[in-house]
Amino acid sequence: MIMRRIALFSSFSLAMFLILGCGVGEENNNNSQPVECVGTCFDLSSLQNEITVNNDPLRYEALPDADLGYKFNTTEGYKYKIVVDALSGKTNDLYVSDNAILDTGAPKYKDHCRYDCELEFVSTTSSYHYILLRSGSTQTGLNYSIRVFSFDENLSPLPDTSPISPNGASVPFSLIQNEIKRYYFNTQIGNDYTIRPNCNIAASLYLSRIPSVDSETAELRKAQYSESLEFRATKATTYYIGVKDSDNTSGSECALEVIEE
Repeated sequence: MIMRRIALFSSFSLAMFLILGCGVGEENNNNSQPVECVGTCFDLSSLQNEITVNNDPLRYEALPDADLGYKFNTTEGYKYKIVVDALSGKTNDLYVSDNAILDTGAPKYKDHCRYDCELEFVSTTSSYHYILLRSGSTQTGLNYSIRVFSFDENLSPLPDTSPISPNGASVPFSLIQNEIKRYYFNTQIGNDYTIRPNCNIAASLYLSRIPSVDSETAELRKAQYSESLEFRATKATTYYIGVKDSDNTSGSECALEVIEE
């Protein structure tokens, strides 16, 4: 999906910008506060490109020198992490503000990035936060993914995530090349857990409290044929398992089991 850049105005005044892309419309549920612009100001109040916290990454393509806008909801006191992966091409800075009028000269948060970008912060408000990502000047543009995750909210299973019972029967499944399958189970404080993927070909094993568990959100990981992952639960909570094929053209055959002691 290509998102277009809109004309530039003078900085040092309340210059107004609109970032266009997928789904931009009339919604105006925002926190637009007047500012005296230090840098270039963008009006992101009409954005409908909303990121759901803890969902899988969104993947897009952008033209060179494009300004790309997103928003996501936060809760005061919760910690959030924004991750941008430049799959090809370059980025050119990431800005975040809780004001829909985003000033690049005085953003609330900024990552001066040229490829992958990361920003982590504790929200001081329960409101929308607005993201401005700039693509670089490379001739081919930018192919990228973007996501927001948090250990403090939206911890329910995603669609296509299956339950698995500790000390129950192993769960057989097949993976095609680079596919990931996810399972979840509940822990008890102080109990020890062993996760065994039992795959016929090397596969990556991830464990996290984040529902979209993968290589970025994993708290623990392994990357062998059937190497087990062991941990002791420090709280009663839900954990998510991700088993990912390691780029095998023939895929993988696995039989997952969770042992509780």
